[in-house]
Amino acid sequence: MPNNQQTALSKIVSGGLRSIAASFPGFASLGQVWNEYENHQTGQRIEELMENLKIKLAGLNARINNVEEICQQVREEFPSLLEITIDKVRKEFSREKRKIYADMLANLLCQQYQEPYDNKIAVLHSVDALNPEDLEVLKLFRPRGESAAKNLNWQNLNLPGDNNKKLAELMSMLAKLESRGLIITIGIYNGVVHVPNGLDKSIARLSERQYRILPLGQKILLTLE
Repeated sequence: MPNNQQTALSKIVSGGLRSIAASFPGFASLGQVWNEYENHQTGQRIEELMENLKIKLAGLNARINNVEEICQQVREEFPSLLEITIDKVRKEFSREKRKIYADMLANLLCQQYQEPYDNKIAVLHSVDALNPEDLEVLKLFRPRGESAAKNLNWQNLNLPGDNNKKLAELMSMLAKLESRGLIITIGIYNGVVHVPNGLDKSIARLSERQYRILPLGQKILLTLE
């Protein structure tokens, strides 16, 4: 967001919070939280992004020989990509997700530098509604392009509860990835279902559903390496 828009937004929010606090004095403390967030937290998160980006680029630099050539190819789009990433990390509560954004930007600049600009933008925007756990589920498709839900290595995700709850949570996360256009259902099982001991029949049937990763999902996986 351009600086003049940020300043205008800041004035509107601060004025609105003062007005609310005048009518509801108890709200004044929340207004103070906003001021601290705006004046300190945002700058701190941008500094954190720069440090994370530096660390990731240092690691990539050790594996890439044509750094100068790459920099020349991405120089025109770099400011826009950086601005988009800054806008995302300054609003992102999760430290882990903020680091993911930094890693993605570095990989888009150095490893996927030949990708069209629009594809890079799509990758950055596509993870807005996803949390780090959702991205870990996407990574389960890395060894293979398609799989039944039950055959994904979901046991290593540390999901809470028993196997019924874990598989139900997995199916929910897969549905979320599908809604973002990262994977697609390619088969719904209608045959006889083998129900492992202790597993609910409906969960067992759902876990037979077949999924395939889509091109955008593949592009995201490349930026998560």
